[in-house]
Amino acid sequence: MEDVYLYTHLGLGDMLICNGLVRSIYKKHKKISLFCKPKYIKHAKRMYSDIDINLIAKDDVEAVLFLNQ
Repeated sequence: MEDVYLYTHLGLGDMLICNGLVRSIYKKHKKISLFCKPKYIKHAKRMYSDIDINLIAKDDVEAVLFLNQ
């Protein structure tokens, strides 16, 4: 299975709202990477501590540049 990269709005509230979406996609793919603002990485690690998810600490501009490589 290939990696799935999730790039949602990077605000803390958006991260909370997308929690169910991330978990649903995780159930299907088991290997996902989620972009997160560096200042919220600690919160994201705690929120997803029960699943194996790759958190990528990038702001909006860095995330777009990363995806367009």
